[in-house]
Amino acid sequence: MKMLLKRYPKELALLVVLGLALSAGCGGGVTTTPAGPGNTTPAEQKAVIALNTSGSLSSGTTIGGLGVTLNLPDNVTIKTDASGNVDSSVVTASGVAAGQATVITLYTGPSGSVAAKLHIALASGSAGMPVGEFAKITCSVGTDGMPAASDFSLSEFSPVDTNGAVIPSLTAGLSTVTP
Repeated sequence: MKMLLKRYPKELALLVVLGLALSAGCGGGVTTTPAGPGNTTPAEQKAVIALNTSGSLSSGTTIGGLGVTLNLPDNVTIKTDASGNVDSSVVTASGVAAGQATVITLYTGPSGSVAAKLHIALASGSAGMPVGEFAKITCSVGTDGMPAASDFSLSEFSPVDTNGAVIPSLTAGLSTVTP
């Protein structure tokens, strides 16, 4: 990803902006939906994961966009629509990105011993954004119990400034949000 950003920054930026314009998401808090009266279906459990950046930015530098992969534990999945695309209720720009960023997502379900992954690309508005929380992801939780933040991991983090240059001083983190 970093090599592509260095080699083709304008082309990738255009691709991300076009793709982001086609999708946006919204989300919510951690909830447990109880079964209705007379309904024997078990309650559906949800967990919301907050993603954030940390580190320092050079004076006058803001985050123009980023890519990151959320690695999911075995009992956690992402809701998809009938076409297999990530449901619009799953990911929302939040915190420093709320109301001024566009999100593109791709879900790769579990396969054999390979865990499920949610790939996220976020492009901020023209002014960029500072360091802080940037997204919330609503996950569906299986009957094995509510996962802890330590059950999730992040990989393939690549932040860029508003000119498309990689920002090496930043890291990504996550936490479980409770109701």
